[in-house]
Amino acid sequence: MDTAVVPWLDGVASTISSLAFLLLIVVNVAFAIAVTRTRSRALVDRWTKPVLVADVALVAALLGAPVAAAAVQLSAKAVHAVVRVPIAAISAARK
Repeated sequence: MDTAVVPWLDGVASTISSLAFLLLIVVNVAFAIAVTRTRSRALVDRWTKPVLVADVALVAALLGAPVAAAAVQLSAKAVHAVVRVPIAAISAARK
């Protein structure tokens, strides 16, 4: 478990967090450029909610991916510890 899954989960969580951060910056910079170049109130009214929803989703991915990976790793280690004890007891009883 520790040799294969943990580094993979760390890599996936790191990749998701990095991409979420990059997309958060890209979305907000693009919106800021569009607003400053057009100076259109209609653009602000139309696109503020979608940009805000995208920001919330990206922040959730940015924070949630490492937390979810840590939770999965912790639960896998707990299951591994619980399963290992009965197997050791069975092996000892057979000897």
